[in-house]
Amino acid sequence: MNSQVTDTKISFEEAIQKLESVIDSLNNPAEPLQKLIELYEEGVGYLNICKQRLTEAEAKVSILDQKLQQQNQTEA
Repeated sequence: MNSQVTDTKISFEEAIQKLESVIDSLNNPAEPLQKLIELYEEGVGYLNICKQRLTEAEAKVSILDQKLQQQNQTEA
């Protein structure tokens, strides 16, 4: 199993779904320790993708908000 998440083009929603799946698997006490470590690493990768997508969305909202404020100032 490849524990490294390399598909950084996946959407936020896809990454969340995969992260939830990893979390469900981590809650299985029957899994061997090595498998749990690999799952944890995979989960961290998906978490980082989620953080990146949220940061990108926040930046876009900030830009749009600035444009709206500038537009309102020129109209006033």
